[in-house]
Amino acid sequence: MKLVQAVLFSCLAFPMLAPSHARPLNAVGACPQGASMQSAGGIYQGNAQAMKNVADFARRHAVATQQADAWIHALTGKSGINRLYRKGAQQVVVVTLCNPTDCEDNRAYIAYEPETGVYGGSIYEGSQVREFGPTPEDRMYPESVASAIICAQNLDWGTK
Repeated sequence: MKLVQAVLFSCLAFPMLAPSHARPLNAVGACPQGASMQSAGGIYQGNAQAMKNVADFARRHAVATQQADAWIHALTGKSGINRLYRKGAQQVVVVTLCNPTDCEDNRAYIAYEPETGVYGGSIYEGSQVREFGPTPEDRMYPESVASAIICAQNLDWGTK
């Protein structure tokens, strides 16, 4: 499985200038390479809290975020709707949430590929970015979730 390095991801996907508007947590639309981001349906419909009912996601999330802030680990931050990234047959669920006391500068993008169980995410704290993989020690995550996270955050950052 090919991995994406955190430094490369951060440089490509994270604009460094603060926007003059509040960014959404749930923008949908077209993504590069014929992919798309849409509202998730079925068992993934809802917000971050709904993902606690998806057993495999909940287990992977609990392990990967055990050292993260409580709003990330417990999925209690302010959350947009869960989204589904589609590229051909690949489907990746994207959960976006933010610190309820500072949503603009503290947010997390978490991606989960149901078919394979692949999991990873990015936490944004001001201009700092931390990526995480399937365990707290992983600082990289699989490429299969990278495109979904990049698409979601680019849609959010580009929406006014």
